[in-house]
Amino acid sequence: MKYISNKIITLAFALLFLVLQGCDLEEVNINEPDRRQVLATPSEVIALFESTNSIFFSRLISSRNVYYDHLADQSNSCSLSVPWPLNREPREQLSNDIGGTFERLFTRDWDESYRAITTANDILAVLDGDTWEDESEDAKNKIRAGVLTLKGIAMGYIGVIYRQGVIIEDSSVIIEDMVGSTPEDVINTAIEYLEEAKAIYAANSNLKWDYISDFNLSTTEITQIINTYAAKFLIGKARTHQEFQALDFNLIESYLDNAIEETFTGAGSSELYNGHQFYGSRLRRGVFSYSLDQKIPWLLSGKTAPTKKGMDDEPAITSIDKRAELYFKYTLQSKFRFSERDPTLFSNYAFIRYFPLPDDRADYPLNIIDIEEVNLLKAEVAYGKGEYDLARDIINSGRRVTVGEMPLITNDPEEIADALFYENSIELHFAGKGIQWMFMRRWDLLQEGTLLHLPIAAVEVQLIGPQIEAVTIGGTGTGDGIDSARGDNSWR
Repeated sequence: MKYISNKIITLAFALLFLVLQGCDLEEVNINEPDRRQVLATPSEVIALFESTNSIFFSRLISSRNVYYDHLADQSNSCSLSVPWPLNREPREQLSNDIGGTFERLFTRDWDESYRAITTANDILAVLDGDTWEDESEDAKNKIRAGVLTLKGIAMGYIGVIYRQGVIIEDSSVIIEDMVGSTPEDVINTAIEYLEEAKAIYAANSNLKWDYISDFNLSTTEITQIINTYAAKFLIGKARTHQEFQALDFNLIESYLDNAIEETFTGAGSSELYNGHQFYGSRLRRGVFSYSLDQKIPWLLSGKTAPTKKGMDDEPAITSIDKRAELYFKYTLQSKFRFSERDPTLFSNYAFIRYFPLPDDRADYPLNIIDIEEVNLLKAEVAYGKGEYDLARDIINSGRRVTVGEMPLITNDPEEIADALFYENSIELHFAGKGIQWMFMRRWDLLQEGTLLHLPIAAVEVQLIGPQIEAVTIGGTGTGDGIDSARGDNSWR
């Protein structure tokens, strides 16, 4: 694969743009396997899909998701590398340059999603060809439904994370035909793929989804997962509270009504061990690898703790929420006391909910999707529809009361909105990719200049060509409510 100048680029981009196999390129990467040979038999197709599926899901829940927690003021890293400027105050503009500091931040989810999408397209092309003529229809339906599920989830994350996306429908698409699509169009396309997968599962109730070790989901269970992701993507369309108010809540509710339930349990898997939760919970030599931002103690204290409290301040905050001790740990430390790291952004708290860990990671509870996220999405949708009694009841029946032992809330809209923010921040901390960041942007809670979405990395724009615009967004003074947050209702 090549830049416009026909230079061979890295293997990552070669894999990402396997769709370009029909291009007339002057140079050939001899290390790249022939896709037609790799996909020559059904067993090889299944092996490729299982590998792609496992890689995608393992990275979906990996520790690199902490970048989105930085954007949401959930945590701070002691590192002075890429994550640090995401937290700095006032917000800094994250330059979008080829080979620049933030290139990896902008390319990671893009690369991983499009690897999954292009591989899915190649497999679908094989299924629609003549090489599977000796396989049963059940075998073809099973792999097709699984591939469409992966393609839909991967496309959905492009839609909720990026400023633009590229809709690649099949393997025949070439660079010259690629155009940028709005997040809304990308998400709608993702829903189409997920609906197509659901239709196959509905017509073939005997199919299983077992493309990750230790997972053997029935059609009912995988359909619940599909519905859950569809709801997440549809509500993730909103970049501002004004856009949130214009969402189709009835449609989102229809998916949530058929999403995962309390009875759903995902088996633990060493292959998909939730590194995001582990990484955020670990202690390193008695010092936190990640210190919680001031937002956590500020919320736990009932918004009475100073939001510019220095790290050496004592005593610990007092909270009526039992989760303050169950999920978090207070201890004085000096790890972050360096002027260039602005100690006032940090707190003396770390996240310990998933620490210490069992010796056998395969026994660790795997949260591809946390049921509490589904419940909070239901409450948020009820709020959006003006059904405040329902929103109140959902929140009061959740872990806020059952674990935190906090007082019941009323049906006052302001109190419900406050509880939604609180629960997303405390209960869903490190529970998945960008949960708090996406919630805060659709409630206008982000600080002024915080990115509302990631730009397409400049290196990708150069690869695709003039059809896509390279932009740099974010930073103080840029809060337009379109690309970066206005900050009018910032939590600080």
